[in-house]
Amino acid sequence: MRYSRSAFTLVELMVASVVFTIGFIGAYLLVESGNSLAVKAKNDIVAASVLREQYELVKNLRDSDWIQLRNWDSIEPYKVTDPRYPIDSRTRLESGYYVIESNFDLLKPLRISRLPDTWSPTSATIVTDMSSVAPVVRLCLDSHGRYVHACPAGARRLPYASYFRVEPLSTTDAAGVIPVADAWKFTFSFVSVERGYRLYEVSAILSDWKQ
Repeated sequence: MRYSRSAFTLVELMVASVVFTIGFIGAYLLVESGNSLAVKAKNDIVAASVLREQYELVKNLRDSDWIQLRNWDSIEPYKVTDPRYPIDSRTRLESGYYVIESNFDLLKPLRISRLPDTWSPTSATIVTDMSSVAPVVRLCLDSHGRYVHACPAGARRLPYASYFRVEPLSTTDAAGVIPVADAWKFTFSFVSVERGYRLYEVSAILSDWKQ
């Protein structure tokens, strides 16, 4: 029996192509998996840093209120001797969603804003905010390498967002729900939309601990 040399060569070529394709796909998947793990690790580190910063800013807000002999849950801190921020301009925390960041200003070190009552932290809301001209919860990197919400001109927009929720603290017993006085529950949130939607959250309780 005689075999066609050209046919045999074609079979060899097809086998070689299949082997090469399998090897290429395997290498691609390995590189892609490595890139995904690297992005996830980076996002985990950034999330931990931002969530920790949010918690520290809120805690500093409470402590600075105590030092200035103000209500422990007052917001928009200021120096007592600064006439630009009179006492009656201060407001207190309420249930709802907020954003907070360092203002890098000795007279008014923190910037805290309450989000509208209609705002809700759904994935659709976050993704829409990311593409907004004037984002609300999206984070930017300013010219000094600091995470800010204001996103000034020249700031680099990041695929991240952060916010926190304030709600009354309560406990339960046989009689039902019992509100806890002089205490709030904070839920700090960080969102990354880099290579998918990922939400990080951590909760903390802050109270008038000087009482």
